[in-house]
Amino acid sequence: MDGLSAQFADASRNLRRDVAASLRAGDLGAALAAMHKMARIPGAPAAVHSDLAKLLLQAKRPDQAIAPLKRAIELYPEDFESWNNLGGAWRRLGRLDDSADAYQRALALRPMASVAANLGLVLRDLNEADQAASAFAQAIELDPQTVAARVHLANLETARGHFDEARQLLVEALAVNPDDPGALAALLKMRGGTPEPAVVQRAEALLERAQPGSHDTRLRFALARAWEQQGCYDKAFAHAQRANQQLARQSGFDLQLLHNECSQLKASVKAGGWNGPIGKTGPGPQPVFVIGLPRSGTTLVEQILASHPQVTGVGESPLIPQLASRLPTFGASAPYPAGIENLKAQVRERLAQAYIDGAGRGVEEPIFVDKLPFNFIYLGLIHVLFPGAPVVHLSRDPRALFVSNYFTEFSAPLQGFRTTPENFVGFFELYRNLMAFWQEHLPELRLATFRYESLVSKPDEEVQRLLSHCGLPWDERVMSFHQTERLVNTPSRWQVRQPMYQSSIDHWRRYEPWLPKSVIDLT
Repeated sequence: MDGLSAQFADASRNLRRDVAASLRAGDLGAALAAMHKMARIPGAPAAVHSDLAKLLLQAKRPDQAIAPLKRAIELYPEDFESWNNLGGAWRRLGRLDDSADAYQRALALRPMASVAANLGLVLRDLNEADQAASAFAQAIELDPQTVAARVHLANLETARGHFDEARQLLVEALAVNPDDPGALAALLKMRGGTPEPAVVQRAEALLERAQPGSHDTRLRFALARAWEQQGCYDKAFAHAQRANQQLARQSGFDLQLLHNECSQLKASVKAGGWNGPIGKTGPGPQPVFVIGLPRSGTTLVEQILASHPQVTGVGESPLIPQLASRLPTFGASAPYPAGIENLKAQVRERLAQAYIDGAGRGVEEPIFVDKLPFNFIYLGLIHVLFPGAPVVHLSRDPRALFVSNYFTEFSAPLQGFRTTPENFVGFFELYRNLMAFWQEHLPELRLATFRYESLVSKPDEEVQRLLSHCGLPWDERVMSFHQTERLVNTPSRWQVRQPMYQSSIDHWRRYEPWLPKSVIDLT
Protein backbone atom coordinates (compact mmCIF):
# COMPACT_ATOMS: atom_id res chain seq x y z
CA MET A 1 0.00 0.00 0.00
CA ASP A 2 2.72 2.45 -1.02
CA GLY A 3 1.87 6.08 -1.55
CA LEU A 4 -0.81 6.32 1.11
CA SER A 5 -1.60 9.84 2.25
CA ALA A 6 -0.56 10.65 5.80
CA GLN A 7 -4.20 11.21 6.78
CA PHE A 8 -5.34 7.86 5.36
CA ALA A 9 -2.30 6.11 6.86
CA ASP A 10 -3.25 7.38 10.33
CA ALA A 11 -6.91 6.44 9.91
CA SER A 12 -6.15 2.96 8.62
CA ARG A 13 -3.17 1.99 10.78
CA ASN A 14 -5.08 -0.28 13.14
CA LEU A 15 -7.10 -1.82 10.33
CA ARG A 16 -3.92 -2.64 8.41
CA ARG A 17 -2.62 -4.41 11.50
CA ASP A 18 -5.92 -6.32 11.77
CA VAL A 19 -5.70 -7.43 8.15
CA ALA A 20 -2.12 -8.63 8.55
CA ALA A 21 -2.87 -10.45 11.80
CA SER A 22 -6.00 -12.10 10.39
CA LEU A 23 -4.15 -13.34 7.32
CA ARG A 24 -1.35 -14.75 9.49
CA ALA A 25 -3.99 -16.58 11.51
CA GLY A 26 -5.68 -17.87 8.35
CA ASP A 27 -8.90 -15.98 9.10
CA LEU A 28 -9.91 -14.73 5.67
CA GLY A 29 -13.32 -13.56 6.89
CA ALA A 30 -11.82 -11.24 9.51
CA ALA A 31 -9.28 -9.93 7.00
CA LEU A 32 -12.08 -9.14 4.57
CA ALA A 33 -14.10 -7.34 7.25
CA ALA A 34 -11.13 -5.12 8.06
CA MET A 35 -10.37 -4.48 4.38
CA HIS A 36 -13.98 -3.47 3.72
CA LYS A 37 -13.73 -0.92 6.56
CA MET A 38 -10.45 0.37 5.17
CA ALA A 39 -11.90 0.77 1.67
CA ARG A 40 -14.71 2.93 3.10
CA ILE A 41 -12.30 5.44 4.64
CA PRO A 42 -12.35 8.70 2.63
CA GLY A 43 -9.30 8.95 0.42
CA ALA A 44 -8.66 5.21 0.26
CA PRO A 45 -6.21 4.80 -2.64
CA ALA A 46 -6.38 2.40 -5.56
CA ALA A 47 -4.11 -0.12 -3.83
CA VAL A 48 -6.63 -0.62 -1.00
CA HIS A 49 -9.48 -1.37 -3.41
CA SER A 50 -7.19 -3.64 -5.40
CA ASP A 51 -6.16 -5.54 -2.26
CA LEU A 52 -9.80 -5.87 -1.19
CA ALA A 53 -10.62 -7.37 -4.58
CA LYS A 54 -7.72 -9.85 -4.30
CA LEU A 55 -9.05 -11.07 -0.97
CA LEU A 56 -12.55 -11.41 -2.43
CA LEU A 57 -11.16 -13.44 -5.32
CA GLN A 58 -9.26 -15.58 -2.85
CA ALA A 59 -12.57 -16.13 -1.03
CA LYS A 60 -14.14 -17.19 -4.37
CA ARG A 61 -16.43 -14.17 -4.57
CA PRO A 62 -15.69 -12.83 -8.06
CA ASP A 63 -19.07 -11.08 -8.26
CA GLN A 64 -18.17 -8.96 -5.21
CA ALA A 65 -14.65 -8.26 -6.52
CA ILE A 66 -15.86 -6.38 -9.62
CA ALA A 67 -16.79 -3.11 -7.85
CA PRO A 68 -13.49 -2.63 -5.94
CA LEU A 69 -11.51 -3.53 -9.08
CA LYS A 70 -13.41 -0.92 -11.08
CA ARG A 71 -12.83 1.62 -8.30
CA ALA A 72 -9.10 0.84 -8.26
CA ILE A 73 -8.94 1.34 -12.03
CA GLU A 74 -10.95 4.56 -11.77
CA LEU A 75 -8.38 5.92 -9.30
CA TYR A 76 -5.38 4.55 -11.20
CA PRO A 77 -6.21 3.67 -14.86
CA GLU A 78 -2.75 2.18 -15.45
CA ASP A 79 -3.10 -0.36 -12.64
CA PHE A 80 -1.95 -3.54 -14.41
CA GLU A 81 -2.78 -5.85 -11.52
CA SER A 82 -6.37 -4.63 -11.26
CA TRP A 83 -6.95 -4.95 -15.01
CA ASN A 84 -5.51 -8.47 -14.91
CA ASN A 85 -7.61 -9.47 -11.90
CA LEU A 86 -10.69 -7.93 -13.52
CA GLY A 87 -10.11 -10.17 -16.53
CA GLY A 88 -10.00 -13.18 -14.24
CA ALA A 89 -13.09 -12.13 -12.29
CA TRP A 90 -15.17 -11.55 -15.42
CA ARG A 91 -14.02 -14.91 -16.78
CA ARG A 92 -15.13 -16.75 -13.64
CA LEU A 93 -18.51 -15.02 -13.96
CA GLY A 94 -18.90 -16.08 -17.60
CA ARG A 95 -18.67 -12.50 -18.90
CA LEU A 96 -16.16 -13.46 -21.59
CA ASP A 97 -16.30 -10.31 -23.73
CA ASP A 98 -15.62 -8.17 -20.66
CA SER A 99 -12.87 -10.58 -19.61
CA ALA A 100 -11.15 -10.32 -22.99
CA ASP A 101 -11.31 -6.52 -22.88
CA ALA A 102 -9.74 -6.44 -19.40
CA TYR A 103 -6.96 -8.88 -20.32
CA GLN A 104 -6.18 -6.84 -23.45
CA ARG A 105 -5.83 -3.70 -21.32
CA ALA A 106 -3.55 -5.55 -18.90
CA LEU A 107 -1.46 -6.93 -21.75
CA ALA A 108 -1.03 -3.44 -23.23
CA LEU A 109 0.21 -2.17 -19.86
CA ARG A 110 2.59 -5.04 -19.21
CA PRO A 111 3.24 -7.66 -21.92
CA MET A 112 3.44 -10.94 -19.98
CA ALA A 113 3.16 -14.50 -21.23
CA SER A 114 0.69 -15.50 -18.52
CA VAL A 115 -1.68 -12.67 -19.42
CA ALA A 116 -1.48 -13.44 -23.14
CA ALA A 117 -2.20 -17.11 -22.37
CA ASN A 118 -5.25 -16.21 -20.24
CA LEU A 119 -6.50 -13.95 -23.03
CA GLY A 120 -6.09 -16.87 -25.42
CA LEU A 121 -8.21 -19.11 -23.20
CA VAL A 122 -11.01 -16.54 -23.09
CA LEU A 123 -10.90 -16.03 -26.86
CA ARG A 124 -11.00 -19.79 -27.32
CA ASP A 125 -14.15 -19.96 -25.20
CA LEU A 126 -15.59 -17.19 -27.37
CA ASN A 127 -14.96 -19.44 -30.41
CA GLU A 128 -12.48 -16.88 -31.75
CA ALA A 129 -9.99 -19.54 -32.80
CA ASP A 130 -7.65 -17.37 -34.90
CA GLN A 131 -7.43 -14.66 -32.27
CA ALA A 132 -6.88 -17.26 -29.54
CA ALA A 133 -4.06 -18.82 -31.55
CA SER A 134 -2.45 -15.39 -31.95
CA ALA A 135 -2.65 -14.78 -28.20
CA PHE A 136 -1.02 -18.13 -27.40
CA ALA A 137 1.68 -17.46 -30.01
CA GLN A 138 2.31 -14.07 -28.39
CA ALA A 139 2.70 -15.80 -25.01
CA ILE A 140 5.32 -18.14 -26.52
CA GLU A 141 7.13 -15.17 -28.09
CA LEU A 142 7.14 -13.31 -24.76
CA ASP A 143 8.45 -16.37 -22.92
CA PRO A 144 10.09 -18.97 -25.20
CA GLN A 145 10.34 -21.34 -22.20
CA THR A 146 6.61 -21.35 -21.51
CA VAL A 147 5.08 -24.81 -21.44
CA ALA A 148 1.53 -23.81 -20.52
CA ALA A 149 0.99 -21.64 -23.61
CA ARG A 150 2.27 -24.42 -25.88
CA VAL A 151 -0.12 -26.90 -24.27
CA HIS A 152 -3.01 -24.44 -24.62
CA LEU A 153 -2.16 -23.87 -28.28
CA ALA A 154 -1.85 -27.64 -28.82
CA ASN A 155 -5.30 -28.16 -27.30
CA LEU A 156 -6.68 -25.42 -29.56
CA GLU A 157 -5.14 -27.03 -32.65
CA THR A 158 -6.62 -30.36 -31.57
CA ALA A 159 -10.03 -28.68 -31.28
CA ARG A 160 -9.57 -27.36 -34.82
CA GLY A 161 -8.68 -30.82 -36.09
CA HIS A 162 -5.01 -29.94 -36.70
CA PHE A 163 -3.58 -32.99 -34.96
CA ASP A 164 -0.08 -32.96 -36.47
CA GLU A 165 0.47 -29.34 -35.42
CA ALA A 166 -0.82 -30.15 -31.93
CA ARG A 167 1.50 -33.11 -31.56
CA GLN A 168 4.54 -31.00 -32.58
CA LEU A 169 3.66 -28.33 -30.01
CA LEU A 170 3.46 -30.97 -27.27
CA VAL A 171 6.81 -32.41 -28.27
CA GLU A 172 8.26 -28.87 -28.02
CA ALA A 173 6.65 -28.40 -24.60
CA LEU A 174 8.18 -31.63 -23.30
CA ALA A 175 11.56 -30.58 -24.66
CA VAL A 176 11.33 -27.59 -22.30
CA ASN A 177 10.04 -29.66 -19.36
CA PRO A 178 9.94 -33.45 -19.86
CA ASP A 179 7.89 -33.87 -16.67
CA ASP A 180 5.15 -31.35 -17.35
CA PRO A 181 1.93 -33.24 -16.46
CA GLY A 182 -0.27 -31.19 -18.77
CA ALA A 183 1.91 -31.82 -21.81
CA LEU A 184 2.33 -35.51 -20.96
CA ALA A 185 -1.42 -35.99 -20.51
CA ALA A 186 -2.26 -34.16 -23.75
CA LEU A 187 0.28 -36.21 -25.72
CA LEU A 188 -0.99 -39.47 -24.26
CA LYS A 189 -4.54 -38.56 -25.29
CA MET A 190 -3.56 -37.77 -28.88
CA ARG A 191 -5.17 -40.17 -31.33
CA GLY A 192 -3.68 -41.73 -34.43
CA GLY A 193 -1.37 -44.37 -32.99
CA THR A 194 -0.25 -46.17 -29.86
CA PRO A 195 1.46 -43.86 -27.34
CA GLU A 196 5.23 -44.19 -27.17
CA PRO A 197 6.28 -46.48 -24.29
CA ALA A 198 8.75 -43.85 -23.06
CA VAL A 199 5.94 -41.30 -22.64
CA VAL A 200 3.77 -43.83 -20.79
CA GLN A 201 6.66 -44.77 -18.49
CA ARG A 202 7.49 -41.11 -17.77
CA ALA A 203 3.84 -40.41 -16.87
CA GLU A 204 3.69 -43.47 -14.60
CA ALA A 205 6.92 -42.42 -12.88
CA LEU A 206 5.63 -38.89 -12.40
CA LEU A 207 2.48 -40.25 -10.74
CA GLU A 208 4.51 -42.39 -8.36
CA ARG A 209 6.46 -39.45 -6.95
CA ALA A 210 3.83 -36.69 -7.20
CA GLN A 211 1.42 -35.56 -4.53
CA PRO A 212 -2.23 -36.24 -5.41
CA GLY A 213 -3.84 -33.28 -7.14
CA SER A 214 -5.44 -32.10 -10.35
CA HIS A 215 -2.46 -33.17 -12.42
CA ASP A 216 -2.73 -36.60 -10.84
CA THR A 217 -6.31 -36.88 -12.12
CA ARG A 218 -5.42 -35.60 -15.58
CA LEU A 219 -2.55 -38.05 -15.94
CA ARG A 220 -4.64 -40.97 -14.74
CA PHE A 221 -7.34 -40.34 -17.35
CA ALA A 222 -4.64 -40.08 -20.02
CA LEU A 223 -2.94 -43.28 -18.86
CA ALA A 224 -6.29 -45.08 -18.82
CA ARG A 225 -6.60 -44.35 -22.51
CA ALA A 226 -2.97 -45.26 -23.20
CA TRP A 227 -3.26 -48.67 -21.53
CA GLU A 228 -6.57 -49.32 -23.28
CA GLN A 229 -4.89 -48.78 -26.64
CA GLN A 230 -2.41 -51.49 -25.68
CA GLY A 231 -5.19 -53.87 -24.66
CA CYS A 232 -4.35 -53.71 -20.96
CA TYR A 233 -7.92 -53.17 -19.78
CA ASP A 234 -7.22 -54.01 -16.15
CA LYS A 235 -4.58 -51.27 -15.91
CA ALA A 236 -6.82 -48.88 -17.85
CA PHE A 237 -9.77 -49.41 -15.51
CA ALA A 238 -7.56 -49.07 -12.43
CA HIS A 239 -6.34 -45.63 -13.57
CA ALA A 240 -9.88 -44.49 -14.44
CA GLN A 241 -11.10 -45.69 -11.06
CA ARG A 242 -8.38 -43.80 -9.17
CA ALA A 243 -9.09 -40.63 -11.18
CA ASN A 244 -12.81 -40.82 -10.42
CA GLN A 245 -12.21 -41.52 -6.75
CA GLN A 246 -10.25 -38.30 -6.54
CA LEU A 247 -12.89 -36.37 -8.47
CA ALA A 248 -15.59 -37.74 -6.16
CA ARG A 249 -13.80 -36.17 -3.18
CA GLN A 250 -13.62 -32.81 -4.96
CA SER A 251 -16.93 -32.56 -6.80
CA GLY A 252 -19.39 -31.93 -3.95
CA PHE A 253 -21.99 -33.80 -5.99
CA ASP A 254 -25.28 -34.04 -4.06
CA LEU A 255 -27.77 -36.43 -5.65
CA GLN A 256 -30.40 -35.81 -2.97
CA LEU A 257 -30.25 -32.06 -3.60
CA LEU A 258 -30.81 -32.69 -7.31
CA HIS A 259 -33.79 -34.91 -6.53
CA ASN A 260 -35.26 -32.14 -4.37
CA GLU A 261 -34.74 -29.56 -7.12
CA CYS A 262 -36.37 -31.83 -9.70
CA SER A 263 -39.34 -32.37 -7.38
CA GLN A 264 -39.72 -28.59 -7.07
CA LEU A 265 -39.45 -28.28 -10.85
CA LYS A 266 -42.17 -30.86 -11.47
CA ALA A 267 -44.46 -29.26 -8.90
CA SER A 268 -44.02 -25.89 -10.58
CA VAL A 269 -44.89 -27.29 -14.00
CA LYS A 270 -47.95 -29.10 -12.66
CA ALA A 271 -49.14 -25.87 -11.01
CA GLY A 272 -49.51 -24.35 -14.46
CA GLY A 273 -48.83 -20.84 -15.68
CA TRP A 274 -46.07 -21.95 -18.05
CA ASN A 275 -48.00 -21.17 -21.20
CA GLY A 276 -48.65 -17.46 -20.93
CA PRO A 277 -48.37 -14.87 -23.72
CA ILE A 278 -45.57 -15.69 -26.13
CA GLY A 279 -43.07 -12.91 -26.71
CA LYS A 280 -41.30 -12.21 -29.96
CA THR A 281 -37.56 -12.42 -30.45
CA GLY A 282 -35.80 -9.74 -32.39
CA PRO A 283 -33.48 -10.17 -35.34
CA GLY A 284 -30.79 -12.79 -35.19
CA PRO A 285 -30.23 -16.51 -35.69
CA GLN A 286 -32.56 -19.01 -34.08
CA PRO A 287 -31.48 -21.93 -31.86
CA VAL A 288 -31.60 -25.69 -32.09
CA PHE A 289 -30.98 -27.35 -28.72
CA VAL A 290 -29.15 -30.68 -28.53
CA ILE A 291 -29.48 -32.38 -25.15
CA GLY A 292 -28.81 -35.69 -23.41
CA LEU A 293 -26.17 -37.00 -21.06
CA PRO A 294 -22.51 -36.31 -21.82
CA ARG A 295 -20.99 -38.87 -24.23
CA SER A 296 -24.39 -39.67 -25.76
CA GLY A 297 -23.53 -38.29 -29.21
CA THR A 298 -24.38 -34.61 -28.77
CA THR A 299 -21.09 -33.46 -30.32
CA LEU A 300 -21.59 -35.77 -33.30
CA VAL A 301 -25.07 -34.37 -33.93
CA GLU A 302 -23.79 -30.80 -33.60
CA GLN A 303 -21.00 -31.54 -36.10
CA ILE A 304 -23.48 -33.05 -38.57
CA LEU A 305 -25.81 -30.05 -38.30
CA ALA A 306 -22.93 -27.56 -38.42
CA SER A 307 -21.90 -29.09 -41.76
CA HIS A 308 -25.15 -27.77 -43.25
CA PRO A 309 -24.71 -24.39 -44.98
CA GLN A 310 -27.58 -22.86 -42.99
CA VAL A 311 -26.21 -23.85 -39.56
CA THR A 312 -23.42 -22.86 -37.16
CA GLY A 313 -22.46 -24.86 -34.09
CA VAL A 314 -21.67 -22.75 -31.03
CA GLY A 315 -20.70 -25.61 -28.71
CA GLU A 316 -21.93 -25.78 -25.13
CA SER A 317 -23.29 -22.35 -24.29
CA PRO A 318 -23.72 -21.76 -20.54
CA LEU A 319 -26.40 -19.12 -21.12
CA ILE A 320 -29.57 -21.14 -20.50
CA PRO A 321 -28.47 -22.17 -16.96
CA GLN A 322 -27.18 -18.63 -16.33
CA LEU A 323 -30.47 -17.05 -17.41
CA ALA A 324 -32.37 -19.57 -15.26
CA SER A 325 -30.51 -18.35 -12.17
CA ARG A 326 -30.87 -14.67 -13.14
CA LEU A 327 -34.60 -14.57 -13.93
CA PRO A 328 -35.34 -11.93 -11.25
CA THR A 329 -32.92 -9.46 -12.88
CA PHE A 330 -35.18 -9.58 -15.96
CA GLY A 331 -38.36 -8.96 -13.98
CA ALA A 332 -39.38 -12.48 -12.89
CA SER A 333 -40.58 -13.10 -9.36
CA ALA A 334 -37.99 -15.82 -8.58
CA PRO A 335 -35.25 -17.90 -10.17
CA TYR A 336 -36.04 -21.01 -12.25
CA PRO A 337 -38.35 -22.88 -12.02
CA ALA A 338 -40.84 -20.87 -9.92
CA GLY A 339 -39.98 -17.64 -11.73
CA ILE A 340 -41.23 -19.02 -15.03
CA GLU A 341 -44.87 -19.02 -13.92
CA ASN A 342 -46.97 -16.31 -15.52
CA LEU A 343 -44.08 -14.41 -17.09
CA LYS A 344 -45.12 -11.33 -18.99
CA ALA A 345 -44.50 -11.35 -22.72
CA GLN A 346 -42.01 -8.46 -22.46
CA VAL A 347 -39.94 -10.37 -19.90
CA ARG A 348 -39.89 -13.43 -22.14
CA GLU A 349 -38.77 -11.28 -25.05
CA ARG A 350 -35.89 -9.80 -23.05
CA LEU A 351 -34.78 -13.22 -21.84
CA ALA A 352 -34.97 -14.77 -25.31
CA GLN A 353 -33.12 -11.87 -26.90
CA ALA A 354 -30.41 -11.95 -24.23
CA TYR A 355 -29.87 -15.61 -25.04
CA ILE A 356 -29.72 -15.05 -28.81
CA ASP A 357 -27.41 -12.05 -28.44
CA GLY A 358 -25.04 -14.11 -26.28
CA ALA A 359 -25.14 -17.66 -27.63
CA GLY A 360 -25.62 -16.50 -31.22
CA ARG A 361 -22.86 -13.89 -31.03
CA GLY A 362 -21.11 -13.57 -34.39
CA VAL A 363 -23.32 -16.20 -36.07
CA GLU A 364 -24.15 -15.29 -39.68
CA GLU A 365 -26.20 -18.37 -40.60
CA PRO A 366 -29.95 -18.41 -39.79
CA ILE A 367 -29.63 -21.33 -37.31
CA PHE A 368 -27.19 -22.12 -34.53
CA VAL A 369 -26.82 -25.27 -32.43
CA ASP A 370 -26.41 -25.15 -28.64
CA LYS A 371 -25.36 -28.60 -27.47
CA LEU A 372 -25.06 -28.18 -23.70
CA PRO A 373 -26.12 -31.70 -22.60
CA PHE A 374 -27.46 -30.65 -19.20
CA ASN A 375 -30.00 -28.31 -20.77
CA PHE A 376 -32.42 -31.23 -20.37
CA ILE A 377 -32.94 -29.82 -16.87
CA TYR A 378 -34.05 -26.50 -18.38
CA LEU A 379 -36.42 -27.71 -21.10
CA GLY A 380 -39.21 -25.84 -19.35
CA LEU A 381 -37.36 -22.55 -19.73
CA ILE A 382 -36.43 -23.38 -23.33
CA HIS A 383 -40.07 -24.13 -24.10
CA VAL A 384 -41.21 -20.84 -22.57
CA LEU A 385 -38.59 -18.72 -24.35
CA PHE A 386 -38.52 -20.57 -27.70
CA PRO A 387 -41.80 -22.50 -28.03
CA GLY A 388 -41.07 -23.61 -31.59
CA ALA A 389 -37.36 -24.35 -31.25
CA PRO A 390 -36.31 -27.88 -32.28
CA VAL A 391 -34.93 -29.94 -29.40
CA VAL A 392 -32.80 -32.95 -30.32
CA HIS A 393 -32.49 -35.51 -27.53
CA LEU A 394 -29.69 -38.09 -27.73
CA SER A 395 -30.03 -41.37 -25.85
CA ARG A 396 -27.50 -44.19 -25.57
CA ASP A 397 -27.05 -47.58 -23.92
CA PRO A 398 -26.45 -46.67 -20.23
CA ARG A 399 -23.63 -49.22 -19.96
CA ALA A 400 -21.80 -47.47 -22.79
CA LEU A 401 -22.59 -44.10 -21.23
CA PHE A 402 -21.14 -45.13 -17.89
CA VAL A 403 -17.89 -46.45 -19.34
CA SER A 404 -17.42 -43.52 -21.70
CA ASN A 405 -18.00 -40.96 -18.95
CA TYR A 406 -15.91 -42.91 -16.44
CA PHE A 407 -12.92 -42.80 -18.79
CA THR A 408 -13.23 -39.21 -19.96
CA GLU A 409 -11.70 -36.12 -18.42
CA PHE A 410 -14.02 -33.16 -18.72
CA SER A 411 -15.16 -30.24 -16.66
CA ALA A 412 -18.87 -29.82 -16.03
CA PRO A 413 -21.00 -28.40 -13.22
CA LEU A 414 -22.44 -31.84 -12.50
CA GLN A 415 -19.41 -33.96 -13.39
CA GLY A 416 -19.69 -35.76 -10.06
CA PHE A 417 -22.54 -37.80 -11.54
CA ARG A 418 -20.04 -40.14 -13.21
CA THR A 419 -17.49 -40.59 -10.43
CA THR A 420 -19.11 -43.64 -8.81
CA PRO A 421 -21.54 -46.29 -10.09
CA GLU A 422 -24.00 -45.21 -7.38
CA ASN A 423 -23.93 -41.57 -8.52
CA PHE A 424 -24.27 -42.58 -12.16
CA VAL A 425 -27.21 -44.91 -11.58
CA GLY A 426 -29.03 -42.32 -9.46
CA PHE A 427 -28.40 -39.50 -11.93
CA PHE A 428 -29.32 -41.62 -14.95
CA GLU A 429 -32.65 -42.53 -13.39
CA LEU A 430 -33.27 -38.88 -12.50
CA TYR A 431 -32.50 -37.87 -16.10
CA ARG A 432 -34.67 -40.63 -17.59
CA ASN A 433 -37.61 -39.75 -15.33
CA LEU A 434 -37.29 -36.03 -16.07
CA MET A 435 -37.28 -36.63 -19.83
CA ALA A 436 -40.44 -38.73 -19.49
CA PHE A 437 -41.98 -35.95 -17.38
CA TRP A 438 -41.29 -33.30 -20.02
CA GLN A 439 -42.84 -35.42 -22.74
CA GLU A 440 -45.96 -35.99 -20.64
CA HIS A 441 -46.50 -32.47 -19.34
CA LEU A 442 -45.16 -30.39 -22.24
CA PRO A 443 -46.43 -32.40 -25.22
CA GLU A 444 -46.23 -29.33 -27.46
CA LEU A 445 -42.44 -29.25 -26.98
CA ARG A 446 -40.78 -29.78 -30.38
CA LEU A 447 -38.72 -32.72 -29.15
CA ALA A 448 -37.33 -35.70 -31.07
CA THR A 449 -35.22 -38.49 -29.59
CA PHE A 450 -32.35 -40.05 -31.53
CA ARG A 451 -30.61 -43.17 -30.30
CA TYR A 452 -26.84 -43.01 -30.73
CA GLU A 453 -26.65 -46.66 -31.82
CA SER A 454 -29.20 -46.05 -34.60
CA LEU A 455 -27.46 -42.87 -35.72
CA VAL A 456 -24.12 -44.59 -36.32
CA SER A 457 -25.58 -47.80 -37.76
CA LYS A 458 -28.23 -46.21 -40.02
CA PRO A 459 -26.80 -42.74 -40.74
CA ASP A 460 -28.63 -42.10 -44.04
CA GLU A 461 -32.03 -42.67 -42.47
CA GLU A 462 -31.32 -40.96 -39.15
CA VAL A 463 -29.57 -37.88 -40.53
CA GLN A 464 -32.49 -37.32 -42.91
CA ARG A 465 -34.84 -37.49 -39.93
CA LEU A 466 -32.57 -35.11 -38.00
CA LEU A 467 -32.62 -32.48 -40.75
CA SER A 468 -36.38 -32.80 -41.17
CA HIS A 469 -36.92 -32.29 -37.44
CA CYS A 470 -34.81 -29.11 -37.58
CA GLY A 471 -36.67 -27.82 -40.65
CA LEU A 472 -33.60 -28.09 -42.88
CA PRO A 473 -33.46 -29.25 -46.50
CA TRP A 474 -31.20 -32.14 -47.42
CA ASP A 475 -27.58 -31.25 -48.18
CA GLU A 476 -24.92 -33.84 -49.02
CA ARG A 477 -22.30 -31.98 -47.01
CA VAL A 478 -23.79 -33.21 -43.75
CA MET A 479 -22.62 -36.74 -44.57
CA SER A 480 -19.03 -35.45 -44.83
CA PHE A 481 -19.24 -33.87 -41.39
CA HIS A 482 -15.76 -35.13 -40.47
CA GLN A 483 -14.27 -32.78 -43.06
CA THR A 484 -15.95 -29.66 -41.66
CA GLU A 485 -13.41 -27.12 -40.35
CA ARG A 486 -14.61 -25.72 -37.03
CA LEU A 487 -13.69 -25.48 -33.37
CA VAL A 488 -14.77 -28.48 -31.25
CA ASN A 489 -14.05 -27.91 -27.55
CA THR A 490 -15.39 -31.20 -26.18
CA PRO A 491 -13.74 -34.58 -25.50
CA SER A 492 -15.24 -35.84 -28.80
CA ARG A 493 -13.03 -33.52 -30.84
CA TRP A 494 -11.18 -36.49 -32.38
CA GLN A 495 -14.20 -38.71 -33.00
CA VAL A 496 -16.08 -36.09 -35.03
CA ARG A 497 -13.08 -35.75 -37.38
CA GLN A 498 -13.60 -39.38 -38.45
CA PRO A 499 -16.24 -40.88 -40.76
CA MET A 500 -19.17 -42.56 -39.02
CA TYR A 501 -18.08 -45.73 -37.22
CA GLN A 502 -19.82 -48.35 -35.08
CA SER A 503 -16.99 -49.68 -32.93
CA SER A 504 -18.03 -47.47 -30.01
CA ILE A 505 -21.36 -49.32 -29.66
CA ASP A 506 -19.80 -52.35 -27.94
CA HIS A 507 -16.71 -50.59 -26.55
CA TRP A 508 -18.14 -50.88 -23.03
CA ARG A 509 -17.91 -54.69 -23.18
CA ARG A 510 -14.13 -54.44 -22.70
CA TYR A 511 -14.89 -53.42 -19.11
CA GLU A 512 -17.90 -55.64 -18.45
CA PRO A 513 -16.02 -57.65 -15.79
CA TRP A 514 -15.65 -54.49 -13.69
CA LEU A 515 -19.19 -53.12 -14.12
CA PRO A 516 -21.46 -53.50 -11.08
CA LYS A 517 -24.86 -55.11 -11.47
CA SER A 518 -26.59 -51.77 -10.79
CA VAL A 519 -25.14 -50.33 -14.04
CA ILE A 520 -25.86 -53.47 -16.07
CA ASP A 521 -29.47 -53.49 -14.85
CA LEU A 522 -30.14 -49.95 -16.14
CA THR A 523 -30.89 -51.42 -19.56
